[in-house]
Amino acid sequence: MGFKARLNYPDFFKDGSLSLRAYLHQAGFQVYGTVDSANQYFVETVRNLKGQLIGNFEFILAAIWATEDPRAKFIDFCGLSDIGDRERWLGNPDVSPWVVKDGLIVPKKEQTCGDALIVFGEEENFRRKTLDLEQFSIQMPDLIGTRLKPEMDLTINL
Repeated sequence: MGFKARLNYPDFFKDGSLSLRAYLHQAGFQVYGTVDSANQYFVETVRNLKGQLIGNFEFILAAIWATEDPRAKFIDFCGLSDIGDRERWLGNPDVSPWVVKDGLIVPKKEQTCGDALIVFGEEENFRRKTLDLEQFSIQMPDLIGTRLKPEMDLTINL
């Protein structure tokens, strides 16, 4: 099915505390209607979770999707930690997955989908080839060979 867009937030809170990259999936895209609407939902959700995110993760990957029946908006998050300094940068990060449904963190048996796992894996492979968090936050992996390349890439400076 693939992704409609990849949204990059190199400095989400404008204080160097958190960088994120989100993939907007085609699944349920019509619930959002536009990339801008999905972006607004994502930004609002992350702002509401700020206290739980700052200090716990150096980088967050996310997959934004939805269901039509019943109508619900989801974000599958994977928080990466233990990569903050140069010594640990090329190491094996800790990864913490969680799911948000309609703005609330929910327990869910399924943490994400196969498409998201593929792009999250590509992101991790790419991260290990970059010099540091700053470079990784600004640059994005090329997904041409995966058939999951997003239709558009957007870097968003809030």
